[in-house]
Amino acid sequence: MYGLVGLAIGVAAFFPLLNTGQPTLAILVVALTNGIAGKAFWAPYAGIMSTLFSTEMRYSGMSFSFQLAGILGGGIAPFVAASLLELTDSWVPIMLYGLVAIAVSIGCVIAVRPHDRPASGIRAGVESASVGEEAKQ
Repeated sequence: MYGLVGLAIGVAAFFPLLNTGQPTLAILVVALTNGIAGKAFWAPYAGIMSTLFSTEMRYSGMSFSFQLAGILGGGIAPFVAASLLELTDSWVPIMLYGLVAIAVSIGCVIAVRPHDRPASGIRAGVESASVGEEAKQ
């Protein structure tokens, strides 16, 4: 969550700093955003994603959701940004588009609920093993 907030700060600061005529400031914001905030939201990604799917579906579910998000979120973003710039001749709608995408991500993080059921084969194996132990006693 903190990483997404840091990313939002970086997105909001990038375009105004780029328009100062000193690209070094914008490059510094990108370096800090990717170097710190980017790592802060990518670091827990695997752990969060692994709790969303049952054991039987974990790798397929994580792979599918990651690839679909890349296509829908990252794949169209350059086209949307170029269209916004062409339509409005301003960087403000592009910044707002980025902030809306970050807000959607924050909403998803808040709404996510872990999947806490163990695999059916594991549960059945545990139950049958405990029944076998009781029969021996």
